Amino acid sequence: WEEALDHAAQGLKAIKDSSGPKGLAGFGSAKGSNEEAYLFQKLVRTGFGTNNVDHCTRLCHASSVAALLEGIGSGAVSNQVEDAAHAEVIVVIGANPTGNHPVAATFIKNAARRGATLIVMDPRRT
Repeated sequence: WEEALDHAAQGLKAIKDSSGPKGLAGFGSAKGSNEEAYLFQKLVRTGFGTNNVDHCTRLCHASSVAALLEGIGSGAVSNQVEDAAHAEVIVVIGANPTGNHPVAATFIKNAARRGATLIVMDPRRT
């Protein structure tokens, strides 16, 4: 690990030295907690010296956020994923839970197997 970290640090320093801080960027994961996302952006901004920070959610969930905004007036849901286990009807709009949220997808699939009605609306072709 020490050798790998040294190699990565040298590579990042070489990029920063040749291109400046704007030559670096950080692209976060949706699998981390809010606290981890905060620490990640803090590392990129203070450690790398750049504001080039992005997150895959902006790209991966653009269609689901747009659908939620239009459908319920909010780009985020407030229900716990466990609520799907007791739902009679589940509506999935502009999302791919199996690919992007496997834990939530398990609750949804189990509810459908139990007899819940599953309605899927997605603007993307499959």
